[in-house]
Amino acid sequence: MEHVSNLSIPPATTWSELTSEPFLRAFADEVGVTLEDLVVGAEGDRAVARMGWSFDPDLPGVPELAKRFLPARVHLDWEQSWAPLGAAERADGRLDVVLQGRPGASAIGDCRLEATPDGSTLRTTTRTSTELPFPLAGRIEALIDKELIGWIIAVQARVLLRRNPG
Repeated sequence: MEHVSNLSIPPATTWSELTSEPFLRAFADEVGVTLEDLVVGAEGDRAVARMGWSFDPDLPGVPELAKRFLPARVHLDWEQSWAPLGAAERADGRLDVVLQGRPGASAIGDCRLEATPDGSTLRTTTRTSTELPFPLAGRIEALIDKELIGWIIAVQARVLLRRNPG
């Protein structure tokens, strides 16, 4: 599924925020999760941010059908990595989200940050998989990808815009 955020923020600012601890803490707070750990660093030429989240399955944004299969406390690992911003003001990234426990689920995504005349576009194409049996798995995967991951990415854009007004 493709998730697109059009931002009135220059790509360099967007890239810097996505890889900064203050932004990531504000992002986790806005999602409404408990931030269990946060690591920001580099692996080779890539900037990497890893967060461990825990939350109640009644968190807004969690699809109703998915809530029936989740434990009383959900643990999720969020990792996003970015190549350096190039001369064309473009960077490619990767998103890996893993829902710990049973049933487990994961979402992987290819990210692209690009300059636009008004700021930047952050585009993430995700694929979700679960450990549930077919045909239930397909329905839950689509809900998680569209509703939960889509909602989290929308929150990410909202926090970016709030921290970097006009």
